Amino acid sequence: MPAIIKMPNSLEDYAIVELQGDIQADCAMDGRFLGNLFFGNNGIPMLIIGNHLMYGKESKMEKPLAMLRRVKSDETGAEYHVNAIIRQKILFKTRPKPIVGTPGKGK
Repeated sequence: MPAIIKMPNSLEDYAIVELQGDIQADCAMDGRFLGNLFFGNNGIPMLIIGNHLMYGKESKMEKPLAMLRRVKSDETGAEYHVNAIIRQKILFKTRPKPIVGTPGKGK
């Protein structure tokens, strides 16, 4: 399932976070914390998963997606409201880089 985030520079912009590759975990990851997403001073997205760092790239989606919310459901059908339009995606396609601490720091 794709992760949908609210963009920090706007109240109405949403984006999909896309990871190319596999996340290996000991248990199911549905609804669990995966990592921290930051935007650097230059606007480059950075994702920290454990002690690995990934750099991403923002791009516009070819076809925007609608985020829907089910309002009513009965025997005649269901009614949905559009919560937001997703026009951007954040793509992480490079290999993660290990975060290595500086030895002897703080001693």
